This record gives sequence, C-alpha cells and structure tokens, in this order.
Amino acid sequence: MKNFGSQYTLNQHVESYHNDRKFCCDICPKSFMTKTGLNMHIKEHKGLFNFKCQMCDATFLYKDAYDSHMFTHTKQALYQCSRCGKRYATNSSLSHHLKGCGVKRAEGKFQCQTCLKRYYTAGRLKEHVMCVHEDMRYVCKWCGNFFSHRGSLFNNNKICKHPGPH
Repeated sequence: MKNFGSQYTLNQHVESYHNDRKFCCDICPKSFMTKTGLNMHIKEHKGLFNFKCQMCDATFLYKDAYDSHMFTHTKQALYQCSRCGKRYATNSSLSHHLKGCGVKRAEGKFQCQTCLKRYYTAGRLKEHVMCVHEDMRYVCKWCGNFFSHRGSLFNNNKICKHPGPH
C-alpha cells in the first residue's frame, strides 16, 4: 500500500492515476474517486481555504501547498529527516525522501540499463532516465521555466501565480 505525505498529494495521485471516478463536480468537468476528494475540490470553487499566509494575501486549501509557499518567504525548511538531518519545506517532500534515506544506491532493485546506476523506486529510475539519458525536462506551461524533476515543476505550479487552475 502506498503512503502519502498529505491529503493533497493523495488527491493528486488519485486524479492522475485512477480512471474510475464516481464523484463528479457540478461546477466543472473534474471528477474524483472519493467523496472527500470532491468535497475538497468544491471548497476551491467556493473560495474556502484552510490556510492563509500572514506575510501576503495568498490562501491555500492544503497544508503542503501552504508550507511550500511559506518557504518562499522564510527560506526555512520545517521538516527534518531523523535519519540524516536533511531538511524539507513540505511534509510530502520529507516523506518522499524517507522512502530511500538510509538505502544504499547499490541496494536499489531498479537498475538503469544505460549506466547501471540503481534506484530504490521505479519512479526515481524513470526520472533518472528521462533527465540524464533522454534529456527530457519538465516545462511549466504557464511561465516556461524548465525543471529537471517532476516534483520541482509541481512545486512551481503550487507557488507561482499562474492564470487559471493549477
């Protein structure tokens, strides 16, 4: 069973990877697998946000997005790995890090067929192949910035003020 650092990242996973969506939004064409996902989405339409930045007027529905935004103001990473001491701006970033922290790369069960480097998740291997061997980069469709990792693009989309929904 896969674990997620926050409700937001769980909802993103469900929207991205599961097609059987039973709960449909009456306002827009989005649909969701869970009633909770739909309810969180409806809050966005109604402008009901759970987190408000005290330094600017930005509002956020999810704590992870709020934490990521606050990092842009404070440059203080709030979440620290108890194994190695690295710090992260969001709980989901720390959770992602913890999946591989303390695992030696040589122990990873996913191996690159080009350079033979090993990774502990299929996702990390795929990201490696795309960034290093296929020279594919993630591009923000709103601001045009390039990112070498999908997570960096995702964080960019949460932080930047892009027109329309993220």
